[in-house]
Amino acid sequence: MDEEPRLTIELDGVEGTDERRFFDGIITQYEIDSDYLLSTDGWSFTVYDDEDPGALRRKFHPLRGIKLYIDGNLQVVGRIDKISGAGDGSALNVSGRDYIADIVDGGADPALRFAAATDIGDAVLSVVQPFGIVTLLGGFNLTRNILTGKRPYFGPPGRDFKTAKLDEFKASAGMGAYELANKIVARHGYTIQPAGTDRSALVIAEPEFRQDPLYEIVRPGNLVLSATASRDYSSVPTCVVATGAGGKTGAKLARLRAEFGVFAADSPAAELVSTPEIQRSITSANNILDVVEARRKPGKPDTTTYGTDWPLYRPMFYEDTESRNQEQLDRGARRMLAERLRSTLVYDCTVHGHTDPKSGATWAVDTIAMVRDAIEDVAEPMWIQQRTFSGGSSGPTTRLRLIRPGSYVL
Repeated sequence: MDEEPRLTIELDGVEGTDERRFFDGIITQYEIDSDYLLSTDGWSFTVYDDEDPGALRRKFHPLRGIKLYIDGNLQVVGRIDKISGAGDGSALNVSGRDYIADIVDGGADPALRFAAATDIGDAVLSVVQPFGIVTLLGGFNLTRNILTGKRPYFGPPGRDFKTAKLDEFKASAGMGAYELANKIVARHGYTIQPAGTDRSALVIAEPEFRQDPLYEIVRPGNLVLSATASRDYSSVPTCVVATGAGGKTGAKLARLRAEFGVFAADSPAAELVSTPEIQRSITSANNILDVVEARRKPGKPDTTTYGTDWPLYRPMFYEDTESRNQEQLDRGARRMLAERLRSTLVYDCTVHGHTDPKSGATWAVDTIAMVRDAIEDVAEPMWIQQRTFSGGSSGPTTRLRLIRPGSYVL
């Protein structure tokens, strides 16, 4: 196993030129963290120069643009936020985030107004154009290819964000630019992600759960250093009753409504809850369902046969006051349900290196790994939500958090 640090640093060229420079000095430690559910990727590293430590301060000055590569694959396009001396001053700690941090930290212009039926792409561009972002891309494929060094998914995005239209609303003073842009896309089930190599573009995408597994995580084996699986059903409802406002603000229209059993065939989470492990958890030893999937009404007896005398009944009454149509209410209910089902299996592990030895792919978020862990009794494909590269004296490692495909919905 190669124990050398695998980080390459590229700094933006000196002011007034197009020159770009790779740092060829000593890197003593580094960490790059990416979480699909968070707005920005954070990173840090320590560089060393005992002959001219002052030069480190001039080279890695705050606000300078930077790119970070792992095993030759570009991982971060960003900016230095902070530097601080370390040890006797010969070392310098450098940290920052990717370029989306610019719109996270910057405010949204409160003069922005969005008319009903505005294309969400046009709305997002009006928010982010002052920050130099002029292009929106649909789907995470290109970024995923750059991160992994492979092409794990060839298909088109599941939906085209350009067909989504806004309801009328406006920005408010004190709202962040990313906060506003994310509110626009999240209402329609999308996320904002970085666009590979281009600082002037953003990706509008939803998680891609249709991928085939790109990686394989097997324990016992030589790859996994440590792993734990958490299974928590404490917040999972057995049935949901959802209601929404309906119509435009102030309109006196019939309220929206949806009611379903969480584990039923017509559940919004039907594909997710059909996994063998979940089915075992909701079925008693005599192979009869032991959860109540319909709302129990006071005074009306339940004549259903269950696996035990005390089946689990856990109704959830969900109200979405911002829903204006059935699609928005259904999406809100799916999002709420997915957040609770996500905890039924969370797999955390640390592996050697930064690249899967079998596929040659660098680990990345929004990819699928086949997990076969005999100790934690996990044997199913899982979606990588979070990935952290670390390197230093003990060699390169990668920490991963994986959840079931479909258990993250916007």
